[in-house]
Amino acid sequence: MTDQDGQTPLQRAYEVLGLPADATREDVEKRYFLLLKKAKTGQSVDEESISRAYKTIVEAMRESRVQELERQYYGDSVLKRKMAAFWAKYRTHVIAAAVVLVFAGMILHTVLDQRARRIAEANRPPADVYAMFVGEFYHENEEELPERMLADFPEWQRVDVLISLAPENPRDPFEVAALQKNVVLIMSERPDLYITDPHNFNSLMVQSAFLPLDDIADRFPERLWVRGQAENDDAPHIYGIDVSESPLFEKWGVIDKGRRIVGLRYDTERLDNAIAFVQKLAGQTP
Repeated sequence: MTDQDGQTPLQRAYEVLGLPADATREDVEKRYFLLLKKAKTGQSVDEESISRAYKTIVEAMRESRVQELERQYYGDSVLKRKMAAFWAKYRTHVIAAAVVLVFAGMILHTVLDQRARRIAEANRPPADVYAMFVGEFYHENEEELPERMLADFPEWQRVDVLISLAPENPRDPFEVAALQKNVVLIMSERPDLYITDPHNFNSLMVQSAFLPLDDIADRFPERLWVRGQAENDDAPHIYGIDVSESPLFEKWGVIDKGRRIVGLRYDTERLDNAIAFVQKLAGQTP
């Protein structure tokens, strides 16, 4: 594209600044600021024209530098250029797809792992109770935990336990992944009761995951009652029992960071055993 004098915008820009076409970036900078100073002191210099010329030259130099780097990197490789163009255009889509695949793989692994666990336990006696820890709970050897808990219930044959890490404020990619896995477990697992921290208790309670305990609350000291209001409630109900002071957690080797609240799942099929489990935690006689 040329003007009436047959000049390109770039040639015209060099002319406005009074510089040759082979001027360096340093020469352009010096000339531009010199002309700006003249304009500021009232000399007959068109500040708008020199600014426009300066931007035209700088942009042309930048583009030339990019092309030179591309020539050095790509050489004569058409494939490299096409791949770079594809990445520049679809980078966001590729990253999003990768995240979806990772999350889908994690969900599939979790589901298959739980299915394999159920198959392996098919020949064992049925569970008397299934307890799920939700929050920042840890155990050095989670496989030993059911046997340790079962020792406090000699009349039972089997206790199932699952610890699902669900930090309130994830601090690293591992905890973020654990929190995503917890969502899958909450949807796929059907424990009889949840042992939680206050944050996860409130989250599950609002989602109507717990059975109201108003009718059996008198089996526990009133100071242990934890009230809340689910989405469909007209008024607060007793949904949890505070078992923070229970010595059994230390005895079982469970490590956590604070207050512990137990809630019974709304559709538990082993209600009597679930209540007995909570009574044991609360120091009450079943």
